[in-house]
Amino acid sequence: MLSDNRSVTNAPNETPMQKKGRFFRRSLIMVIIIASLPGLFIGTGIYFVGSEQIANETNRLHQQQVEQTQKSIDDQLFGLESSLSHWAFDPQFDDKLKKLDFVYGYSQVHDIFKTLLVMKQLNPLIDKVTLYLKDPYPLLFTEEGYYPLNPTQQPKFDALIKQPYQAMWSNFTGDEEEQEQADQSSNLSLIHKIPGGSPRPFGVFLVTVNAAKLKEAVTILTPHNEGTSFLIQGSGQWIAPFGQGGAGHELDEALRKHVLQDGGNQEHFMFSWGKEKYSVSSVTLNRLGTDWIYVSATPLTALTGPLVFISRVIIGFSCFGILLAVVLSWFASRRLYQPVERLVQLLGGRNDSAHLEAGDEFEMIETVWNRVTRESQTLQTRLESQLPQVRQGFLMQLSQGYLYYLSEADLQEQMANLGWEVRDHQFTMIFMQLLGFSSLEGRFSEGDEVLVTFAAANIVQELASGAFEQADSINFQNLTIGLLIGTPASEPPERTRERIHALLQDMTYRLNLLLHLRVAIGLGQPVAQIKEIPAMMEETRQVLRFRDLQEHNQILDLDEWVSESEKSSEYPFHLEKEVLHGIRMGQEEETTAALSRFLHELRMNAGKELWVQQGMLHLLASVLRAIMQMGTSLYSLYEGVNLYDQLCQIKEPEEIEKWFLARVIHPFLRETRRKQDIYLQQAVDRIVTVIHEKYMEELSLESIAEAEHMSSYVLSRMFKQLVGINFIDYLTEIRLAKAKELLRSTDMKLNEVAERVGYQHSYFSRIFKKNVGMTPSKYRDNAKE
Repeated sequence: MLSDNRSVTNAPNETPMQKKGRFFRRSLIMVIIIASLPGLFIGTGIYFVGSEQIANETNRLHQQQVEQTQKSIDDQLFGLESSLSHWAFDPQFDDKLKKLDFVYGYSQVHDIFKTLLVMKQLNPLIDKVTLYLKDPYPLLFTEEGYYPLNPTQQPKFDALIKQPYQAMWSNFTGDEEEQEQADQSSNLSLIHKIPGGSPRPFGVFLVTVNAAKLKEAVTILTPHNEGTSFLIQGSGQWIAPFGQGGAGHELDEALRKHVLQDGGNQEHFMFSWGKEKYSVSSVTLNRLGTDWIYVSATPLTALTGPLVFISRVIIGFSCFGILLAVVLSWFASRRLYQPVERLVQLLGGRNDSAHLEAGDEFEMIETVWNRVTRESQTLQTRLESQLPQVRQGFLMQLSQGYLYYLSEADLQEQMANLGWEVRDHQFTMIFMQLLGFSSLEGRFSEGDEVLVTFAAANIVQELASGAFEQADSINFQNLTIGLLIGTPASEPPERTRERIHALLQDMTYRLNLLLHLRVAIGLGQPVAQIKEIPAMMEETRQVLRFRDLQEHNQILDLDEWVSESEKSSEYPFHLEKEVLHGIRMGQEEETTAALSRFLHELRMNAGKELWVQQGMLHLLASVLRAIMQMGTSLYSLYEGVNLYDQLCQIKEPEEIEKWFLARVIHPFLRETRRKQDIYLQQAVDRIVTVIHEKYMEELSLESIAEAEHMSSYVLSRMFKQLVGINFIDYLTEIRLAKAKELLRSTDMKLNEVAERVGYQHSYFSRIFKKNVGMTPSKYRDNAKE
């Protein structure tokens, strides 16, 4: 068929069709071009119009960020100055220090050390804190101890005391080795005389600034490998950063000279260097009577580069889209137009050119559609005349279970289409068997069963339609007839049953009278869902097997053939699932409660000893099957005992429950807990091994738990239960034991010992003293004695 369509398309007599196809191609080209133009306009607008505005706005935002950074640096330095001034005026450092006995005044000396340590920790910019006392004799205090000054150092510290200012910034650090090895510009210290405000000071606080922290604060706005940020004094001397902002960096030197020549008056300006243009911000900071200048420069390409790149990409893609649209539209249009062309050929035919003369192919499709609609209406009228046969065929398939694949909603929709009212209705299935056909010699010949069944089905249909609004007979053509009756769900069941029985009595009488046939009728129970009709049909068919052969006519009501004991003998499957779930989860209390509820409901439903035993035997089989599925051997667990035989010997429900718990459930739960304990002990043993082998590494409860595929809470509780102490305390004991060994047997420095056992130096000293009762150095001294 596809080849036929292609031959028609390429034939000369189809030229008008091809001309009409051009409209589709032109439309497609226009759509693709229109779709590409917005991107082209947007990209061009961004590139030529928005770039400058966005660059200015970006520059303004950058200036704001610089001002915020300057304020942050100013606040940090001010906080450092304020803190040091506070300690300088503290009574702890007044004139009483001149009379302090540094040999026997251990408590006061210890307080000085603690104060120096606290001062260092108060501000992240502080690298170290030093206290110099000239009286009663020259001493230098650090966090690690105090020592007298050598003759070459003392004049330098005395010169600080003689300075006219109480507080000042200086390049002097107090450490002679550092001062000689480091570049002078890399040393920055804050100095304050003590006592604060005294006309006769006898010492100074010297706070050395952490160069890395200050560099980090100064260069926070510097993009990676682009631009620069630095801090200089008003005289031009470098403050930070010390490694980058030296004379070796040409951009920094050029900016420094420009700022110094201008006197720091330009806060924001553009600076050209090489082929790059920079946005520069300059801010002056006043620090204890001296001016510092903070300078930050960022290349404009770092700010506007992504925007320009995206604009160019948009323009490029838009141009490429237009070109691609022009080139491919013709090929795409032929491909897309093929379904329309095939539809025209199917609807109009090769010689149906009259439709095309009136307009294009779409008008032709509309004309054919109208014609098809009229034909459809005609077919609908014919279908309605055949509706009884269609209903008969549908009910035949439904009653025999051939429509099992349809959902309840689909079945309701189909029955509604066939004229049934299914909403808030219930359905009753009736099965009839015609008897005595073989005794009707002379009236019917062999092979007339179909004819007799047809006549009987018509009688049944006529009588049922007169008694009920919804009733359809089903002719099985083998002397059996089905009858489906639909009644409102609001009608009382007794009233419905009474009406059905009256109808069946009338049918029996008419069939006896007109056809001289006996009738056996099976009356099913009403159902609310259509999917239940096949099952009910089978039940009504089976109930006829209990008819009395001596009776003339019989109506067997399915309700009357279900004994009371069978109605009440319902097995509690939902409680069986609860028992099995508790066993699988190893929950003893939940399993016991579910078993009790199961046995109670079984007793309430059955009320007989035999059914209770049968129900418990069924539960026992389900439990044993679940245990086997979990990988447990029944023979080893129950030692080969015949549990079914033991259960059959127990008569009382209470004894059954006790036996079930003691002989079936509890042994399995004990075995499960035993396996879990072995697994947990193995896990703890592995963790202890890891601690002994990797105590020097960074170990945490969370990382160990993740490696063992368990939660940190379960691991912590399990470790303390099996080892006796928690995870952190055990790790600390192992590390400190190794540290003691290294302190006794080696001459390693304390920081090396700390790193060897997995601690930082400052934390190692605190944790060692907390657990051992003395410092590491004291422990080493005692061990050597």
